[in-house]
Amino acid sequence: MSSVEDEKGDVLIDGRARRALGIMIVFAATLAAVYSLYVFQSSIPLAYASNQVAPNVIATATVPSSCAISLSPTGGFTFASQAPGTNTVTTPNSIVDTNGGNVGTFAWIYGSNWVGGASSFGVRNTTWSGASTTGYGSANALTTTTANTGLVVASGGGTATIYFGVGVPVGQAANTYTQNIVITNVC
Repeated sequence: MSSVEDEKGDVLIDGRARRALGIMIVFAATLAAVYSLYVFQSSIPLAYASNQVAPNVIATATVPSSCAISLSPTGGFTFASQAPGTNTVTTPNSIVDTNGGNVGTFAWIYGSNWVGGASSFGVRNTTWSGASTTGYGSANALTTTTANTGLVVASGGGTATIYFGVGVPVGQAANTYTQNIVITNVC
């Protein structure tokens, strides 16, 4: 599944425009926001002269739908120091996605390569799962393409937790590396 952002900021998923509401998690930096999408619709009856009979009037009221994303911790997290050639299970490093809107949604995810000065290593070295303590080899590899996590974030304050692990390649230069991970709710 791939996505492309169009000129209006909508994400095209499977060829259809979807409003993406999300936050980019920047490891080793702080970024927090809450986004909402509101669509309003109303109907207004027409006025009739006193000698005319008004037809039946149907009044409609539409409750706007919204999904509002809030991620915590807002400043991302830091993996413990680890040696090249080692990896971690998907805990205790996690992000909680909370939906403050009135429509359920799915959490979607993608990321960037790890970068540390002139050195880097691949995005796929990060793994994610909806369950804690998932083994590194069993968890989902993060990619640069938007992927549906399959995790439902229910309306009215529902949450989904995404757990992360990382594997450091053999021979990787000593450094502090950062990675951007984007978690998006599509409703």
